[in-house]
Amino acid sequence: MTSSAPPDDLPLPPPTLEEVAPDAYAYIQPDGSWCLNNTGLLVGRGGVTAIDTCATEARSRAFLEAAARVSDGPVRTLVNTHHHGDHTHGNRFFLPEASIIGHTLCRETMLSEGLAAKPLFPDVEWGQIEVTPPSLTFDDRLGDEFFSNHGLILNAELPFRFSRAQQLSVGVDTNISLGADHQSPRRNDYEGYLAYSVSLTRAFSINASGRVVPREYHQNGRT
Repeated sequence: MTSSAPPDDLPLPPPTLEEVAPDAYAYIQPDGSWCLNNTGLLVGRGGVTAIDTCATEARSRAFLEAAARVSDGPVRTLVNTHHHGDHTHGNRFFLPEASIIGHTLCRETMLSEGLAAKPLFPDVEWGQIEVTPPSLTFDDRLGDEFFSNHGLILNAELPFRFSRAQQLSVGVDTNISLGADHQSPRRNDYEGYLAYSVSLTRAFSINASGRVVPREYHQNGRT
């Protein structure tokens, strides 16, 4: 009786680098089994962003060599998607050129678990791997804090000059909230104004204005 399953010691094919979109590459490591992760590269004008590293020194250095084949610039940014060793063991080999970015929990778990995979696979040639957690971290509040404090401000004004000394202006201002969290309260302002100014001397003038400001409030999908 024969089996279609390949023997365990069959050599694996080399990793491949596939362009999945303009300047976006998938680095694929066959056969995708335990500790054979896939990573990615984003190529920009000033350098490369890498998505994760590999489990061993040799595989991580091969990944760096693949990055050098698609860009003359260095890997300036390394993003760790999570803490597992097959995605983070190679972090140290991207320093000092790259800034390492990851979630706060990714950093904390890497520091607490250390190189947990090494004793599980004593026959693996790990190389000189070290725990190198992200130095730039974020948490789940990042998106809400960023978007909830932003707005789109537009202004238009039409001046009417009656003389060298007098001017009447009609204008509108809008301040539109761009909050991404629709559960949080938001407000849009729509302002119209009429302004009059008169210059009595070169150093003294009088200004007066009247404003009307309708405000639109949103919370929990209601206006």
